[in-house]
Amino acid sequence: MKKRRILSGLLALSIIAVLSGCNKTVAKDDKALSYLEKKYGTEFVIDGYQNSDNGKDVDRAKMLAHAVNNKNKFFTVERVKIGTSTKITYEDDYFCRLVEPLYDQKIKDDLGKDFPDAKSAVHVEGMEYQEFENYKNKSDYDRFIRDDSINKKTEVSFVVKCEDNFDKNAMAEKINSLMQKLVDDLKKENSKVVVEAAFYLVKSNNYNKVNPEVISTRESRQEVDSKWVSENKDTTEKYIIASFGLTSYDKFDTSEILKHMQYIR
Repeated sequence: MKKRRILSGLLALSIIAVLSGCNKTVAKDDKALSYLEKKYGTEFVIDGYQNSDNGKDVDRAKMLAHAVNNKNKFFTVERVKIGTSTKITYEDDYFCRLVEPLYDQKIKDDLGKDFPDAKSAVHVEGMEYQEFENYKNKSDYDRFIRDDSINKKTEVSFVVKCEDNFDKNAMAEKINSLMQKLVDDLKKENSKVVVEAAFYLVKSNNYNKVNPEVISTRESRQEVDSKWVSENKDTTEKYIIASFGLTSYDKFDTSEILKHMQYIR
């Protein structure tokens, strides 16, 4: 009798667990996955919906997704319903993830030559997903970067090593020179890509504790997934002694960069 009561209790717990699992809303869109796999020839996972009500009853349902072989590089895919039409289409910016390593290598080459005490991570962003329809693999990179009809933005997170009592003027000069070189390199490629650079200065003893990839992921993801950012604590903030941003729209000036470092001790 006692054994039967135990089994009944276990059965009840199992039923509760199953029901709890059923009530948990999981983002799933088989048509979106089919669209992505057909377009890029690889498998994907949908992480969740960005907008409310899990994408129901909206003209543009935005989802976060990642390739199965790269869960740290998320991208967005949208289910689009236009007007009163019942036709559903999909748009995405996964191509940005494909070209990121190419942008990343260009920047790391510059750093290795001119700024060995810095490391970086790149996030490429497209403003309008429908503009990416004709770009599906890395071989399209050159055509993509020269396509001025696409609004492109490259966000770069730099972690910069600062020795004790480092020369702020010399550091400002190096950062100024780096930004100018990035912009000049883009001009050589006849590209109108906007560069947004974030610089995070850390003392040398903490340099290896700060990963620019982690910072880049947080910075880019917070724009589309504030819930994830609030649930995933930033463990690098305590190591950063100064941070500031520069864009390719700026007129670079060493004295302006110095202002961002004036309170560093």
